[in-house]
Formats: sequence, C-alpha cells, structure tokens
Amino acid sequence: MVQWMTVAQKFELIQKHRQNPSLSTRKLALWAHEAFNLPTGPTAATVSRVLKSAEEIEDKQRHGITRKGHGVSCPELDVALKNYVDVCVQNQMQLTRRLLVDKAREILMTIPDAPSLNLSDGWLTSFMRRHGMGLRPRSLQTDGEGG
Repeated sequence: MVQWMTVAQKFELIQKHRQNPSLSTRKLALWAHEAFNLPTGPTAATVSRVLKSAEEIEDKQRHGITRKGHGVSCPELDVALKNYVDVCVQNQMQLTRRLLVDKAREILMTIPDAPSLNLSDGWLTSFMRRHGMGLRPRSLQTDGEGG
C-alpha cells in the first residue's frame, strides 16, 4: 500500500536537508523511510521535488494545511491548543481527550469571529495526528494509587 508523505513530514525532510546539505537525495529518501516509518520510502526524484517546492511546503506547514490541501478550520485554536499541550507536557501534566476538548472550547470562546466548531472526537483525533500526539491507553493509566 502506498502511503503519501504529509506536509509535516515533507517539512521535516526540508529541515533535515538544511541541517545536512551534503546528504544526497537518495540518503534523504532512506532517512525519510526510516524516520516516518513509511511502508515504502520516497524515491530520490520525490525528495528532489519536495526540496524544489520547499517554499510552498513551508507555507502550507505555517498555515496548517494537510496533505489533502485542506487547512485547519481555526488556525488560532490549533496553535493555542498546541501551546497548551506543550506546556502541560513540559510540566508533566497528564492529559485526557476530555481535558483537551474542554480547553479547546475555552480557547475558542476567546477568539473573535471564530468559526462554529463541533469539537468532535474526529476533530480531536485529527488535531492529535497533525501534531504527532498520542494518549496512553486506559490500561496503562493509573488513578494515582499504587498497585
């Protein structure tokens, strides 16, 4: 099965190239294959096309556009919620899906002319995928009691 690279992955590939400009497109393709755990790695030609369209890809990344070309419904919410998550992670706070949705609602109320969003499970799952996040399964979570 073919798996296309996301805008975020292409952006990372561009960053890798800028950090290591001497890497060949073939080596960058191997790196992407391993780094992104792709079923099949991109070809050297694909890497070359990504690097040639770096400016466009960086714009898409900056505006939160996914590989399908759709932008996020409310970029301000996306950025603010991601910043909140980063602070929580830094402070080793445990996050839950409910907590994230509640915080998203709170943030959304502070944004002037914000779109009407449902903030469904699908929305949250997309947010988490976009930012490479994952929550631990319930079986691994504890309620603070030793056992």
